Amino acid sequence: MTDPSETRPDPLQDLRAEMFKHTSYPGTDALVAVILKNQETPAEVKQTVHDAGRSREYPFEGGWKVMCPYTGQSFDHDLFHIEKGRWNHEHCDGCQGSIGVGGSCWVAETEDDFFVICDNCYDKLID
Repeated sequence: MTDPSETRPDPLQDLRAEMFKHTSYPGTDALVAVILKNQETPAEVKQTVHDAGRSREYPFEGGWKVMCPYTGQSFDHDLFHIEKGRWNHEHCDGCQGSIGVGGSCWVAETEDDFFVICDNCYDKLID
């Protein structure tokens, strides 16, 4: 059996170090929808999360929370609520390591996507 990490394409393959700007991760509020067990995820929740570009799911006994960064976008108040400061880390697009609030990171935006990487992955781009 092949290790899936061996066949996954490198998301940074076509990026160059000079495309990135150094910053510290500020964190943000999160839009949160609660989906109860055996409930279909509403199409509007799926679309809002898709439009945000990043999301996370957190299971709990009666269902799960679907969360995405809140950046001021409009949302359905019947489906979502805001949790202050809840988007408190980001995952490096290179190694999937966690970058916490205040942590050093590098960001780049292309026509089609947005990338956040840690210092180690940035160093690999330089090499």
